[in-house]
Amino acid sequence: MQTGVNAALRDYGFAVRETDEFLLQEFGRSPTEFEIAQHLDVSVEVVREVAQALIASDALFTEHLDLLMQDVVDLSVASREWDDNDDVLVRRFRRLSREEQEVLYLFYFDQFPIEEIARVTDASEADVSNALKWALAQLCSDES
Repeated sequence: MQTGVNAALRDYGFAVRETDEFLLQEFGRSPTEFEIAQHLDVSVEVVREVAQALIASDALFTEHLDLLMQDVVDLSVASREWDDNDDVLVRRFRRLSREEQEVLYLFYFDQFPIEEIARVTDASEADVSNALKWALAQLCSDES
């Protein structure tokens, strides 16, 4: 079943995320929803829907996230299983960038705080937080 959350992420999630990161670098501060919408030439409602979808996906997994991430980590540790494993979660995890996989691993397996992950990865705390939200949204996506 395709939800509005997944549709918003599928249709605009990547563009909104990339624009947010670009404008953050340009402005030296987090851009507003209006600024992102203006840059993408979409309505503010679209940007807001993507932001809400990311928050909703984060909330969706909060209750079961530790178990979910333990499954992902267990599967990723045994790398030889990756080639033959057709588990939906494994396929979704494989689609993430190495950076997103690393952030998830550091946060959920090593239990590093965002500040420490930012230091270790040489990224801003906002970038780490966004990467976590984005990666989680991708893990909960209905698309396989």
